Amino acid sequence: MIYPVPSTRSRNTRPRRHTAAVQEEPVTTTLAGREAVSAAKLISFINHEVQTRPECTNVKVRSGAWDLDPRADECNWSPTSLVVHVNGTVTPAAFEELRKVIARARERFDVVAPEAYLL
Repeated sequence: MIYPVPSTRSRNTRPRRHTAAVQEEPVTTTLAGREAVSAAKLISFINHEVQTRPECTNVKVRSGAWDLDPRADECNWSPTSLVVHVNGTVTPAAFEELRKVIARARERFDVVAPEAYLL
């Protein structure tokens, strides 16, 4: 008599699909050791970090006019380059959390000048 071999896959899981490997962009660092990113990536990082905080669910940051000042010892962008949009009322705690997120981003990132600035 032949007995069926039990399946190693549970009935509740589907087979995994094979996907192509995602190539990540190479990380470029500045003289100060910060990661060089585009303005869009910086805004995306800030908004992601802000949305993880319960006080800031109605706060969104958008890009403003970038006045890049490349210095080796400091971040090359200013918080005044950001435009904060608020939906409803915001508590002082929300602005404090936003300030912390921006300070962390300034420690971590420098903005790469768009090609228009390089012409």
